[in-house]
Amino acid sequence: MVACDTGRWGLDCVSVCDCGNSDGVCDAQTGRCHCEAGFTGPRCDQKCPAGSFGPGCKHRCQCENQASCDHVGGACTCKIGWTGTFCEKPCPQGFYGLDCQQKCVCMNGGLCDHVRGECACQPGWIGPHCNQTCPAGLYGVSCSQTCVCHNNSSCEAVSGQCECSAGWTGDTCSQRCSPGFFGTGCAQRCLCQSGGSCDPESGRCFCPSGWTGSACELGERLILTLNLPEYSAGLAVL
Repeated sequence: MVACDTGRWGLDCVSVCDCGNSDGVCDAQTGRCHCEAGFTGPRCDQKCPAGSFGPGCKHRCQCENQASCDHVGGACTCKIGWTGTFCEKPCPQGFYGLDCQQKCVCMNGGLCDHVRGECACQPGWIGPHCNQTCPAGLYGVSCSQTCVCHNNSSCEAVSGQCECSAGWTGDTCSQRCSPGFFGTGCAQRCLCQSGGSCDPESGRCFCPSGWTGSACELGERLILTLNLPEYSAGLAVL
């Protein structure tokens, strides 16, 4: 049998190889094409099936997360939000999108979705960029929980812990300051004397009968004595 020249095959080599993506060589007896890497089929006009690549389409792709695989060399083309040789890693925190080229704008500890760039806010924050605090009376993730703080007290936006107004204490700010204390957090000690009581908000003293002064330190009898004419005259002689 006579060996056919390159590009021919069959009896007396009268047939011409009909190969698309090949080196132009076909089997001298069958006419089957010798395909280049990444192509298959009798005429080498078909790409390797999805998931395979290389010479004879014998290699399995290793791309992850629905990435596409180059039919010739097996290189992975990642979907939006993924990176790495095999598209096995999400975009680093702070980046998102195709090839992780876009920069996230999430504030106050908000986490950025590696695909779309949407912010997942930390408790106590809302808004597209997590730069808005919870409205008064709300707290927690997405500001979805309602505060339970009484007597005009405010609520910490992250945990919901009550920040009691002056004169109040307790988990829900429903308890008055203990006797002898006043102010924010009931942290100040009253200065009232002579059995006087203290306003739990301002610390102002309410004096018992017979006493006066800002701290109930002055007896009314003493004041009356000091105001008598003869006492005043005696002071004048002195």
